[in-house]
Amino acid sequence: MLLTGIGALKRLTLGSLHSLDVLNLDRLTLLKRLKLGSFCHHALKEVPDLARLSSLQELTIGHCDNLTLLRGMGEFVALKQLTLDRLYELKEVPDLARLTALQELTMEECGNLTLLRGIGELVALKQLTLNRLYALKEVLDLARLTALQELTIRCSNLKLLRGICELVALKRLRLGRLYSKEVPDLARLTALQELKIEECGNLTLLRGIGELVALKQLTLDRVYALKGVPNLARLTAQQELTISLCGKLKALPRGIGDLSALKQLSLGCYTLDAREEMPDLARLTALQELTISDCSCLRLPERILQLSALTKLRISHRYTHEHKWDILVIGGALKAWPLPSLAILEFCVGRREVALYAPSLGLPGCGLEQRRNP
Repeated sequence: MLLTGIGALKRLTLGSLHSLDVLNLDRLTLLKRLKLGSFCHHALKEVPDLARLSSLQELTIGHCDNLTLLRGMGEFVALKQLTLDRLYELKEVPDLARLTALQELTMEECGNLTLLRGIGELVALKQLTLNRLYALKEVLDLARLTALQELTIRCSNLKLLRGICELVALKRLRLGRLYSKEVPDLARLTALQELKIEECGNLTLLRGIGELVALKQLTLDRVYALKGVPNLARLTAQQELTISLCGKLKALPRGIGDLSALKQLSLGCYTLDAREEMPDLARLTALQELTISDCSCLRLPERILQLSALTKLRISHRYTHEHKWDILVIGGALKAWPLPSLAILEFCVGRREVALYAPSLGLPGCGLEQRRNP
């Protein structure tokens, strides 16, 4: 049975159908938004040829476990947003080169997708997300995507990233689970405000990060093979910095103490050399949150108590055998609670909360009353 009387429809959402034969595509010439999904328990393997939907601007196809074929998608010259999500059996999509109006492209959890064609020609694209495309080994050259502002790539078998260094309009770059051992030199991405590199087990080299003068947020998390980070002193716009679980990192990057706009600093590097010293934080007058995880060799500098904007100090020290914890009493306020071996410390100034810390981390008393927690 065909759906009738739908010629004026501009938005259509369909789910939990065994077949899409009910769609009278010849009459949907005004349709601008189409969402197909929730076919998880059905045998839908093919979507009808959608090429006749010439007015379509947004297309979402998701949760179709058995879908193997998409037809006509490469003809949507008016399409601005395309999302393909959890199409586990999909191995190929049509050439996207003709989607010249496309601004947002998201492909997630399409585990058998091996080939992407035409992405490098989408010159209007502003946002590109490729997430958990496990079979994808190469992305076409992205150098022509000069309008791109957000790029997210999390593909565990991806060995080659080309053209990223030419994306001068890029504001947010998120890379995760890459097989690659290095990323291109990022120095030319002068508009970049957010850079996240996570779970890249083979990545050993980062180039150009120290030149990203517009960068506000930098996260390096579980980059296990990374041995060094460039000097960060020039990142004067930096507000959030996280360096965590970089298993071969022996020294902290230089220049952290010069980041005067920094509001949040998180360091979690259990492999630091025993001679490594905590950066001088005295100039970080905007710092509000400081987190130190598993850096047993770092001693907090005495001048940390001069940071008037500091409201939270968290220290997690999982690799200690110390079970006695000191309690700082600040302004007569005292707050204590049972602490497991993983301690979370809150350090606040004035009338706010009190700091809890492990003596082995070396926070000096600075004239404050110290009490031993029995």
